[in-house]
Amino acid sequence: MLRAPGRKVHGRLDARRLALVADRFQSSFDGERLAAFDAAGRMLAAAGWSWRELIDRAVEAGNDDDAGEPVEAHHHQAVAELLRHAGELLTPWEHGFLRGLQGFRTLSEKQRDTLAEIQRKADA
Repeated sequence: MLRAPGRKVHGRLDARRLALVADRFQSSFDGERLAAFDAAGRMLAAAGWSWRELIDRAVEAGNDDDAGEPVEAHHHQAVAELLRHAGELLTPWEHGFLRGLQGFRTLSEKQRDTLAEIQRKADA
């Protein structure tokens, strides 16, 4: 948990949760990106942070690669296998969904469930 520097803190900022929301900033869907920015802003405000303070703190921390959570990239391998071996079984929507997942470091629960459903379809 992070605390806002030099300010009275109204709550704590869950950095892991914020990072999961921030992963959605790169979504190919405008609505998902906008919702993610809105959610992140609410999380920051609830903890007493501003975007400026968050960015300043990140710059001060430098490039400390050991401080972050590990990248959950195992879904990239599953997506690549599905696109390579089950491509003819998939609908155009499923193809688009799988290609879209390649841009995320982590997946939401709904995305994981949909990926598992597509995987079951391909395995059948």
